[in-house]
Amino acid sequence: MKHTSTTQFSQVLAAVQRTERLPGGEIRGLPNGRVIGGLSGLHLFAVELSEAERDWRQGRFRAAMDRVRQLETRFHAVAAQWNSVTGSLIASIRQGRELKNLEKLKDLKAAEINMQRLIAPAQKGLRDLAASISQDFVISARESSTDDASVGKKDDPA
Repeated sequence: MKHTSTTQFSQVLAAVQRTERLPGGEIRGLPNGRVIGGLSGLHLFAVELSEAERDWRQGRFRAAMDRVRQLETRFHAVAAQWNSVTGSLIASIRQGRELKNLEKLKDLKAAEINMQRLIAPAQKGLRDLAASISQDFVISARESSTDDASVGKKDDPA
């Protein structure tokens, strides 16, 4: 019996894909020609998540769990980088080093809040998916050890 469902994979993918675009569009006109948009570097995420789902469907729970954990780590890194870039730009604007336009500061703060609202469900979805696949792994290990024990008793002539 599996604890995970295929729906979890599609929900995670949808949550991650929502982070690729910033609500309200990109913020342009920032110092040094910077443009703040959604999370970047996640272009192969869908392919890798589908490979994890394929592993899961074929009962290779350890491989699926490892893939999901790698995706989770990569997503955390991309989100942290986005937060760092945006946070440092906001700090520079507040200190008057970069840009004097308060509208851009308001746009950046709103973007930061909106992106956090998108990142949180994606991170939770990845964490929950990894935990669910881990449960499948444990359940399958228990079932196989129970099957091995019952086979051993049947074969035991004593």
